[in-house]
Amino acid sequence: MKEPQKIEFTRGDNYFFKFQRKNANGIITEAPDYLYFSVKDNYNTKDVIFQKTINNGMVYNEEDTYWHVTINPEDTNYLPYEDYNWDIEVITPTYKKTLARGILTFEKETTFPDNEVE
Repeated sequence: MKEPQKIEFTRGDNYFFKFQRKNANGIITEAPDYLYFSVKDNYNTKDVIFQKTINNGMVYNEEDTYWHVTINPEDTNYLPYEDYNWDIEVITPTYKKTLARGILTFEKETTFPDNEVE
């Protein structure tokens, strides 16, 4: 497996990223039954802080053949400034595989949700 990838963005902001699923020949052979982007305090805990799944923050774009993931402000607004572990896992009819894993770090914000008053 590759080295852990780092995701950094300002806590409480939207964050978007995308990824592809292809085999060594550059072909996607099976549509996933399940696809998860999970964020936890550490790899050993069963408690998920937030998770994105197919059609719940994770959408396949047929034009560019990427999965697009959206993290919303409410996913991170009040989380402590610390490092979190994440991974992307796919489950198809024939296998289960972790596609990527890494560390999520928040940059500090100045304007908090409580300051966003009209």
